[in-house]
Amino acid sequence: MKSVLNYILSFRMRTKISLTIFFIILLFSFGVGFAIKNVVLQKTNYIIENSIKNLVKVNEGVVLKNLLEENYWKIFKIMHSLKKIDLIKNATFVDKNYSVIASSEPTTYPIGFDLKDRYKPDNETLVIPLKSENLVFGYFIIYKKFGFLNSLVEDIKYHLLFSMVIAAFMSVLIGYLISIRMLGRLELLANNAKMIEEQQWDKITDTKSLEKDEITELSVMLNSMIKKVQLMIVDEQDMKVFYHNILENLDELIIICDKNFKIIYHNSNRLKELILEDKTINQKILEAIKNKIANQEESFTIEISNEDEKILHLHVNLKNIFKDIVLSFSNITSLKRLEEQVLLKNSFEIVGEISSEVVHEVKNHLQPIRILLEQDNLDSEDTQRILNIILKINRLVKSFLKKGRSVEKDLLVQINIKEKVENVLFMFSQRFEEKEIYLVKDIDALANIHMAEFDFDSILTNLLSNALDACEKGGEITIECRQKDTEVTLEVSNTGRGIDKEIIKKIHKPFFTTKDGGSGIGLYVVYKIVYLYGGFINIDSNSKGTNFCINLPNGDKNEHSYH
Repeated sequence: MKSVLNYILSFRMRTKISLTIFFIILLFSFGVGFAIKNVVLQKTNYIIENSIKNLVKVNEGVVLKNLLEENYWKIFKIMHSLKKIDLIKNATFVDKNYSVIASSEPTTYPIGFDLKDRYKPDNETLVIPLKSENLVFGYFIIYKKFGFLNSLVEDIKYHLLFSMVIAAFMSVLIGYLISIRMLGRLELLANNAKMIEEQQWDKITDTKSLEKDEITELSVMLNSMIKKVQLMIVDEQDMKVFYHNILENLDELIIICDKNFKIIYHNSNRLKELILEDKTINQKILEAIKNKIANQEESFTIEISNEDEKILHLHVNLKNIFKDIVLSFSNITSLKRLEEQVLLKNSFEIVGEISSEVVHEVKNHLQPIRILLEQDNLDSEDTQRILNIILKINRLVKSFLKKGRSVEKDLLVQINIKEKVENVLFMFSQRFEEKEIYLVKDIDALANIHMAEFDFDSILTNLLSNALDACEKGGEITIECRQKDTEVTLEVSNTGRGIDKEIIKKIHKPFFTTKDGGSGIGLYVVYKIVYLYGGFINIDSNSKGTNFCINLPNGDKNEHSYH
């Protein structure tokens, strides 16, 4: 059955349309014929029954009269006369108990024969009661004859069959003619589509038709699409060539592979000789890539050896595009070497930066020593001050040897800020006198901070040094300090000429200065120390002066964590 169906489906479209129309018309004709046959049978049977009833009705009076007179011979003659009619096969009259009184076939149904048990109503039997004034005296049992009806049905059947065959063949012919006209244009469209697939543009035929139906509309649309597709294919081919040329001239090796790392495409970069082996990715490199994928890394660096056994650094980018994997390999060996040179250069700069910071801070602490040594007589207090300053310089040098260190917690002490300010101010006493600077102090006597002494000295020393440089002769410097909960605020203000906003953005950088002979280290040191202790600096400057406000956390060494 399946092979037959496949054979039918292999037919040309016009054959399938013709056969389809044929079978539709044939089935429709059989349906109509069957319906007509049933209608004819029903109507004919109805006519026969009415005719028989009318014949019986004509004889009802005579039968009733002879029945009352018990003249059964007359009733038999009436039954016999009914049998002579072509529509009646047998006529029998029974009383109300279905006992035979007279029959057209007395040998089969003799007088007194009981039909109650043998009588079974069906389509061939018609029972007509004999009634008078609502009293039933008996029943006419008429057996119908179907010979006439059957011959009529046979005549109708043959005529219907002949008509159906003629209609079916006409439908095949009409369907074939329609399909030739309709499918001829569709075949032309199919041929054009095939030519598009084979890109044989010169063999595409323009469809012209007088019909304005859907096929014509489809033809017009397809012709328009053919032109667009032709342009798109040409553009696509040009684009493929364009991108192929780009890929072939890239400095990177591009590999496209499936999920199993089977290579689909790669360009002609010279790195392929190091990465590919027999059109597959080098096993060691592939294992490294798989490990990176397992760690969900899409950009990473791997190392391989070339023919001279020199180490090459390759940067790999991985992308999933649809169901494929795209890998790009770029040689960054030169960049790595340059990076190493930059790091080495930075290390030299850091050493120079440390040296500059040490020199700057030592210079700040040597100045008060010079002032003390210029005195004629040194008392024990001055000697102790010199020793304290030398001790600070020693600590300072040790701290700068640990560049980028975190805060050493064993050096943290509790500092009374008011006392510390007084000690630092002593180092600048001569400069205050020379420039006639008025000093204002507003320091909470109970303010304390937990930090290394030399770090606090460096903050205050650099802020005062900058304030003295900014102030004109006769100016004013204010030092304020407040403690609130776990925070200490230290403010150093001056009435100098102010700092430009663009300069404020840069003053935290090392070696940046606007002063002649300045090192550009002082404020960098302040920023570095404040950062290490987890604080922050706010600078407010205008034409009337500048305010440096430093906020430092003041937790004890067991509570506060430092950088």
